[in-house]
Amino acid sequence: MSPLALLASVDGVSSWVSLAGGCVAVLAVLVGLGRVLQRLDDVRAEHAAARVESKAQHEETRREIAALREARVETAALIDHMRSDLDALKASHTSLVGLVEAKDRAQSDARHDQTNAIAAALRQMVSTELDAREAARAARARGRG
Repeated sequence: MSPLALLASVDGVSSWVSLAGGCVAVLAVLVGLGRVLQRLDDVRAEHAAARVESKAQHEETRREIAALREARVETAALIDHMRSDLDALKASHTSLVGLVEAKDRAQSDARHDQTNAIAAALRQMVSTELDAREAARAARARGRG
């Protein structure tokens, strides 16, 4: 008889074998449960890491939004400043154009006055010359006559 058959023939052994089989089954369940718990722990760790990364991305996004808002405010201020500079330049340009036009008118008026004065002086000279010639002709005519 084999040693296993000998053990099976003993009354207490069959109960021991059935008890050992139950223990093996419980042990298999516990090992499976341990694996499940390990996987749950891995999932929890991955979830925690994902939350940390998500919070970091959220904070970075919040900083970027704040920076964009600040840039928008700075840009609006710069635009307002440039508009006021442009308005000042337009006013200055208009003023300068007015001054140049006034100066041109004054110079033109002065040239016209000079031209009129020269023309009057020339008319006076011509008139004087004509009068002198007329007087000389009249004197010659009187001297002949």
